Order: sequence, then C-alpha cells, then structure tokens
Amino acid sequence: MNLDNFVLRENIFAPHLLRIVQTPADPLYNACFLMGDYIAAHLSVWSILLSAGFSAATGIFFGYYPAYKASKLTPIDALRYE
Repeated sequence: MNLDNFVLRENIFAPHLLRIVQTPADPLYNACFLMGDYIAAHLSVWSILLSAGFSAATGIFFGYYPAYKASKLTPIDALRYE
C-alpha cells in the first residue's frame, strides 16, 4: 500500500465510517447518560492515595529493575543483546 492510499483511507473514509456506526448508537447514549441517570462515584482520600502509590510503585519498579540489570552488564554485552 502506498502512502496516498493510506492517507486517503485514514483521513477520508474512516471518519465517515465512524459516523455511520455512531449515529444509531446516539439515542442509546442519550438515554443512558444525558437524562440524569448518572452513576454516583464516591472517592475517598484513601482510595486516591492508594491508586497513586500503586502507580508510583509500578513505575519505579519497571524503570529501576531494567536499569539495574543493565548496569551489571559490560558495555559490550549490553550492545550484543540489544
């Protein structure tokens, strides 16, 4: 596939296809979410802190662990398995 066909397909056809699929679903969306039938969400400070702490721990672990493993390798070994 060349670039012209890709650009044509992604920028011309895709939005129209999405609108064709979305239009029949609009009344259902309006009935569920725009008529006052909202789902109540109660957030406590504890749940916010727990989720932020879990996200931070995940990010630190998945950032630190590969860097720690890479620091134990010699530069030649690190480049060999890249």
